[in-house]
Amino acid sequence: MKRSFDRLYKESAGRRRMLAITMHDRLLRPEHVETMEEFLRYTLKKPGVSYLKKVDIADYILNSPNAIREPIGVVYLTIPGLYT
Repeated sequence: MKRSFDRLYKESAGRRRMLAITMHDRLLRPEHVETMEEFLRYTLKKPGVSYLKKVDIADYILNSPNAIREPIGVVYLTIPGLYT
């Protein structure tokens, strides 16, 4: 997760980036909690990083006149058959 975050954070210098993290409603093992805690502490040390629920992201995009809405072909260039 840290490597994915670091890559997206680097890319965010040029354009907005988002890392979606999905978890089950219960973490069954103590090391899972420790891993998430370590990751959250790591990412929140970086300037400009925030955490939002999906509904809050959607509201932000819908209500922001400056939100960039990229065509899916720009975001996912390598999906075979996307435009066929």
